[in-house]
Amino acid sequence: MSVFDFAKPSSVTIIPQTPAPLLDAFRLDAATAVARSHPGSVFRHPIQSGREGITDAVRIDPDVLSITGIVSDIPLGLVAVATPEGRAARMYDLLQKMRELRIALQVATSWTGLLRDRWISEFTATRNSATGAAIEITMTVEKLRVVRTMLVPTQLDADIALLGMTTVAVGSFG
Repeated sequence: MSVFDFAKPSSVTIIPQTPAPLLDAFRLDAATAVARSHPGSVFRHPIQSGREGITDAVRIDPDVLSITGIVSDIPLGLVAVATPEGRAARMYDLLQKMRELRIALQVATSWTGLLRDRWISEFTATRNSATGAAIEITMTVEKLRVVRTMLVPTQLDADIALLGMTTVAVGSFG
């Protein structure tokens, strides 16, 4: 597929999960490759055959996105008219800042749709004579396992109820 094939857009936008996310949105001008892998592993110890199956012998890890694309000083599209100079370098700095702040990100691609709770575990930026002022970026985006804990009042644990309602007097038992 060509970068200039507008009938099938290939885009990647990274949006921080913050109160004002669109102010710091990062967008590749053209994504040349988006790969989604689903890693896992098999434990190396023997397992017993039976009704349980292999549940305890395998581990499914969160999915991983591998993205390669271009950020340029003059983006494709109508925004190019109002784009200030040095955009590619500013977008690179923004990507680096989002990674260093260690905040959860949303990744929207034309293939996968919106994916929440992600983080850029690794990225490489390449600028050379072939890319000119543009920067080629290759990144690995991993899924975070975010848990949201909550206490349900009607289902209090018995230990918590006992801790709050009884006291033990140490000493004489008369």
